[in-house]
Amino acid sequence: MIETSPDSARSDLSMKYLFTSKNLTHRQKLYRWVVIGCWVVMGYACVAVIVFNDDWGQWRFYGGFAAMGLPLLVLFFSLRFVWALLRRLVLVAVGRVGSSPAGGRAPGSVAGPLLGLGFIGCVLWLVGYISFMYQWPYIEDWRRGTVRHENVACQNFHTELSTGKRSHREYVFDLVAENGTEWSYRIRASVMKEKAEDDREPYASVYYTCTGEEDGLSIVLYEHTGIITEAWTNQAGQVH
Repeated sequence: MIETSPDSARSDLSMKYLFTSKNLTHRQKLYRWVVIGCWVVMGYACVAVIVFNDDWGQWRFYGGFAAMGLPLLVLFFSLRFVWALLRRLVLVAVGRVGSSPAGGRAPGSVAGPLLGLGFIGCVLWLVGYISFMYQWPYIEDWRRGTVRHENVACQNFHTELSTGKRSHREYVFDLVAENGTEWSYRIRASVMKEKAEDDREPYASVYYTCTGEEDGLSIVLYEHTGIITEAWTNQAGQVH
């Protein structure tokens, strides 16, 4: 029986060893797969945030669908572990895995593979449930498309401090359509004010309507997610 020291065990799990050695054990290959999966998921999330970082607009709507890639990546990188556990479960069931303390053959236990499969199943179910709850409004909006509303009122416009370690001021307000449909928003104050001063739509029209500088707000938005794609105000026959 070959024993490894703690130092050698730590070196066997080092990043350099995992990605340069050609003589990895099955467990080390699985560990490397975990590292690769974490890197890919975090990289994908960072790129998605950079590309689709906006509160409103068509790109923000596309970002909701891009988020679907995260649970799909988790599922993809989990399949290897599911296969490994299923394979071990079969080997244990047919008596080909297991050893006694004296070195002889002994039946293995199915508890380990079953617990592993149960844990992965719970994680995948949780990820799938959260993803479904987040994605469903986007799916509904994709099916129905955008809706135009005229004479939209801005109500309860005020400023609040966000919660968290780095608190910041947020504009909190409601947009109410003529038919009574209401959408609530919380947008970082500095970002919205900067975009409004640059006449960037739909932020400018919404901001100036909420601050009372203009009225007659019209918007085009996805009703389930509340993402506004267009906004304008009519003043003296002109479009802001």
